Amino acid sequence: MTVHNPVSWTRTDLVRVSVDAAALGLTGLAGLTGLAVPSAPSALNAAQAHRITVRDAGGRCAPAHVEAAAGGRAELLFLAEDVPSLGYRTWWLEAAESSDEAADCGPAVTGGWTGAPGRSS
Repeated sequence: MTVHNPVSWTRTDLVRVSVDAAALGLTGLAGLTGLAVPSAPSALNAAQAHRITVRDAGGRCAPAHVEAAAGGRAELLFLAEDVPSLGYRTWWLEAAESSDEAADCGPAVTGGWTGAPGRSS
């Protein structure tokens, strides 16, 4: 995925992308158990979607968050860091072979909220 920066300063921002699970080889699983389900070849579950990693040209992982996964597609956010002014940077989406391999990119960004210090929720 190539991210273009049309402004005259280096930019870091979130990028939202819709990912086709079949293009990454994430098909044929419908449950969290990992059992193949022949009648649902394009089903995508959350456990599979969290195997998606985003890497830059140097092979470094970019922080990423799967917002939703259904119908063979995943909605993904990732942090595009240091895109040069009037330029571009490229990242690659790939599916890790296992959850352990995906964990090599660091902890998943959960999007969870925490309360402000000194305030009860």
